[in-house]
Amino acid sequence: MNYSDEVPSILNIAEGGAVELFDLEMARVFKNLSNPNRTPDAEREITMTIKFKPTDAKSIIDTKISVKTKLAARRTISTLMHVENGEGRELVAKQRSLFDYAAERIMPTVDDLGAREVEDAD
Repeated sequence: MNYSDEVPSILNIAEGGAVELFDLEMARVFKNLSNPNRTPDAEREITMTIKFKPTDAKSIIDTKISVKTKLAARRTISTLMHVENGEGRELVAKQRSLFDYAAERIMPTVDDLGAREVEDAD
């Protein structure tokens, strides 16, 4: 069989394995793009590297295919914690949502929370 007229294609290299690797990473990118917990405007990137290394015989080429993906990071999540003395005077941390504070029409600062704790201790 004469291979001199055939040039490998990305479509058939490694019996379609290169395309399969790329498609798997493409699915990861689109899943990342649709995730609301990811930074929406970050760029995503797929890099495919194909390395060719001739063997001693020169007629056989060792070919290695790798695919790397750069996805958007998770968004930062913020919350407020209120620390107060419990019934037995132990410290108790309570988490309140921003909606709770908005309903009270206040947005406490660290000093506000500290002042309340001192007032409650009396």
